[in-house]
Amino acid sequence: MICPHCHQAFKTHAIEMTRGRGLAVEFQCPKCQAWLGKSAWLQRGKLLGFYGAVAMAIVAYTQPHLFGMALVAGMFCVITLMVSHLMDQLQIREKPAESK
Repeated sequence: MICPHCHQAFKTHAIEMTRGRGLAVEFQCPKCQAWLGKSAWLQRGKLLGFYGAVAMAIVAYTQPHLFGMALVAGMFCVITLMVSHLMDQLQIREKPAESK
């Protein structure tokens, strides 16, 4: 993982400090002490896109008369998945305190 604040690489097992729960979890960079996190809305979009695409594939397979509708809905779900995945990057939530 690369910190967007100090641009140094660190391993995920080096993370010691976390706060928040679920999709809104934040963690502290072990190198520069900046708090980092991802957007909870974009992570929800990824989950919605993935499970929507899987559900539409099942509907298209089990209900042949709904194939066209399921195909279009599945494509929109995959597009949602891809766009939210491309936009979901680590963000700086709180910069470290400046030492003088």
